[in-house]
Amino acid sequence: MKKKRVKKWSGTVIALLFWIAIVIASLFAVPLVTINYDSTKYLPDDMKTKQSLAVMEAEFGLKGQANVMIGSVDSIEEALRYKDALKSIDGVMDILWLDTFIEGEQLVNLDEAILDMGFNISEFDITGLNQFYRNHNVLFQVIFDGADNAPTTVKAINEIREYLALIEEPFAMSGTATATYFTRTLTESETLGVVVYILPLALLILVLFTKSWLEPLIYMFVVGVSVLVNMGTNFIFPSVSFLTNSTAMLLQMAIVMDYSIFILNRYRMSKEAGLSTRAALKEARKKSFIPVTSSMLTTVASFIALMFMRYTIGMDMALVMIKGILISMVTAFFLLPVLVRVFNRALVKTEHKIFFPEFQGIWKFVFKLRYVIVAAVLILLVPAYNAQNRNRFIYGDSAISASAGTRPYQEKEEIDRVFGKSNMVVVLVPVGTEMERQMIDQIVADLASNGITANSQALSTLTDINTYLGSVPAEIQTLVSNFISSDWIEEQFPQEMKEQLVSENYSRIIFSIATDTESPEALLAVSRMRAIVPQYYPNQSTYHIIGSSSSVSEIKEIVESDLVIVNAVSIGLVLLILIITLRSLILPF
Repeated sequence: MKKKRVKKWSGTVIALLFWIAIVIASLFAVPLVTINYDSTKYLPDDMKTKQSLAVMEAEFGLKGQANVMIGSVDSIEEALRYKDALKSIDGVMDILWLDTFIEGEQLVNLDEAILDMGFNISEFDITGLNQFYRNHNVLFQVIFDGADNAPTTVKAINEIREYLALIEEPFAMSGTATATYFTRTLTESETLGVVVYILPLALLILVLFTKSWLEPLIYMFVVGVSVLVNMGTNFIFPSVSFLTNSTAMLLQMAIVMDYSIFILNRYRMSKEAGLSTRAALKEARKKSFIPVTSSMLTTVASFIALMFMRYTIGMDMALVMIKGILISMVTAFFLLPVLVRVFNRALVKTEHKIFFPEFQGIWKFVFKLRYVIVAAVLILLVPAYNAQNRNRFIYGDSAISASAGTRPYQEKEEIDRVFGKSNMVVVLVPVGTEMERQMIDQIVADLASNGITANSQALSTLTDINTYLGSVPAEIQTLVSNFISSDWIEEQFPQEMKEQLVSENYSRIIFSIATDTESPEALLAVSRMRAIVPQYYPNQSTYHIIGSSSSVSEIKEIVESDLVIVNAVSIGLVLLILIITLRSLILPF
């Protein structure tokens, strides 16, 4: 008898050590997983946006960009000190500000002369000036060495924010690199926050519905191991989307909990029938296999359907989740029984009555009203279908990081309030053409006639003194013309900045449109650009229009067509699996 017990425990110990080894290996594997924050990676290769991004990367490189606003700045000299400090941060390639086009010393002298006249330059209504210095607020356009999602860019933004916190002046940040930075930090912190909220709630529910104080902890341990193993084994993929990485964990928690509860309930039923622990576990596995497998297959079928999406984030999510579902099933069938055998006595000693009532009377009440309930559901189907068709979906990255109430949303709103909205759209056209400036002027004028304010940054506009002068006092115009000339600006224009605006084959024009990314006005602006640019460059392969707004309509079109396919494949596969497993035609429907 003693030898038999030792043999029984030796198998359990070996199994337990195996799972401990798996957990340790997973802990070491998690940091090896590459998380991708670039949603453009999942666009189809034949999509115009992806082709245009490839051209821009080849010609100019993909440099991260951020806007940094600092308030309570009373002089040009103070602003330049802040700029020099920010530019010295590792990962910052350049900072676009007034002194990019006019020498800093000249700006300081001009500022002092204007102050002596009783004016403050930040309070003037000057088109070029207002983009950078307005009402004692400065706006620096930071260009990074790496792309928006590069580790060097993330590190640089961290250091920028640390520096801005130290100077104790109001500040705010926006831009594509900032959106990516906040997407990274918010998904990590908020996913953790969701888990922190879910765990106590899950434990409370389990305590109410289980018969042992220890049982909920066993469930949570199985869930934790399952999620950790899935996260660790993600290293087999080249990269995993941040969206997949954050949602997979939460989805898997529910799935493995479902499987575990089903198996442990079957185990308790077998124990109450008089079977031994070992026999009860064997019986529970046997009786649970078909229903759990059916549930697993139907869930897997839904994720297989995502593989048919042209927008390949569906494939990314499908592979991770299918792997997670299989791991969930393995842990429920093989880890849970090991824990039950190890803690069997403790489970018995910590038994308690179920705190939640069984609601036996409800089932009789529901049965009596079965025809009414079915009729109510059928009646509700029509308005529910019509209502879901009115849902508005947002496809841009900004929707993830800049939701109302978040820090990035508040900072972007603050910058928009002072300097106006800034939605960036890039137009690449063949370099060295005389039509460029005429095209820019027509686009700006056309958008203005449609109620959309737009500014442009191109070599042809930034080296023109008229770009910077708007409606200003006559004495200030005279003063500025004495200090600055257009020829002098072109001679002093930084070479690094020229390389960001002109390549061997293309001239890059950056339009800043005063709209939200996915607003009707933004889509109208892109539509007008697509109508005007071909008037000057008829060959479609010679120009490119790039930006969040320009890609939204294409992404929306792809996702909506994908949705039809995904729903059809998912419903078909689930129906087929249910027909096979239930051996019935009526029940699956």
